[in-house]
Amino acid sequence: MSETGIAYAICGVGDIPNRRARSFSLMRVEADPDGGPPREIPWHIFVVRWDRKVRGYVNRCPHHNERLDWEADRFLEGERLVCGKHGSLFDLATGACVEGPCLGSGLEPVKLAIVDGDICTTGVVLAEDADDVVPARDAGDVVPARDAGGVVPARDAGDVVPARDAGDVVPSVVGNTPGVS
Repeated sequence: MSETGIAYAICGVGDIPNRRARSFSLMRVEADPDGGPPREIPWHIFVVRWDRKVRGYVNRCPHHNERLDWEADRFLEGERLVCGKHGSLFDLATGACVEGPCLGSGLEPVKLAIVDGDICTTGVVLAEDADDVVPARDAGDVVPARDAGGVVPARDAGDVVPARDAGDVVPSVVGNTPGVS
């Protein structure tokens, strides 16, 4: 599924209205380039729900590395993503800039999976739950839920989602599955 084998729930699929986007400010753990201990860095992303698909991108325009949203959770102009600062337009499906000062570049995609009705980030380690996550495996595998005392990654910063009962399974849906990109 990902380099880390971890899926972090950030929100439920139904938490983002159809043909809308929602931003998330998370903390990502990265290796220190100087060989020191891992460090936590801000990771601002957004997720777009368009009909039966969800897509995620880092909330940063490649033109001047500024946030795209001109107001909270405002990323769309018709069927295109738009930079509120410079007016660049991006293809919703690929993140490629199709018009504006950053033509020829694109948005950085965020790996997503839908797990048990939740939109999850994959391929990263998030700081707040780095030690308390439900590991995911390969596409189509089921992942045992944590025992009753465990913690499932929070949906929003600061929230704690109660763990599922022991014995529950969480289907892991990734790859070219409808609804996931």
